[in-house]
Amino acid sequence: GTGILVCLGGAALAWYFYAKPPATVDFASGNGRIEATEVLISTKLAGRLDTVLAKEGDDVSLGQVLAQMDVTVLKANLREAQAAIGQATSRKAVALAAVDQRQSEITAAKALVAQRISQLELSAKEEKRTRQLYKGDFITGEKMDVDRTTTETNNAQVLAAKAQLEGAQAALEAARGGVLEAQAAIE
Repeated sequence: GTGILVCLGGAALAWYFYAKPPATVDFASGNGRIEATEVLISTKLAGRLDTVLAKEGDDVSLGQVLAQMDVTVLKANLREAQAAIGQATSRKAVALAAVDQRQSEITAAKALVAQRISQLELSAKEEKRTRQLYKGDFITGEKMDVDRTTTETNNAQVLAAKAQLEGAQAALEAARGGVLEAQAAIE
């Protein structure tokens, strides 16, 4: 009798575990261990957190904002950078005006060189005529000295005008460098 009772109890238990339909269709059961991958989150810039929008254990999706930084300092840095751009833009405008001014100076210096060369050529011709007249005893040595001095003075003025032109050209290159520097600061 006991053997039949044990067999019937075993059969009832087997039927209970194996023949019984599952409680719900989408329910899964089993034994095992679940493991998760830990992900470290970092920011491009250091700063203070203003708001934390996700808590430990929350499900998150790709691209979801998890926290917001306090951007007060970043906004101040942006205003400072914008002001620097404004200053660089002003420096560029000044540098461009300096380029225009230097180009005008070069034009004026070239005209002065041409004028001085013309004066030198005239005084050299006059001195040559005076020398011929002096050799023939038609004029005094004083006139010869005046014409020679005039020619030497005009020659010195040509050299000075050429030096002024070179200085204006160097100033133009410096002004162009200022434009490039200001443009680099803007960029």
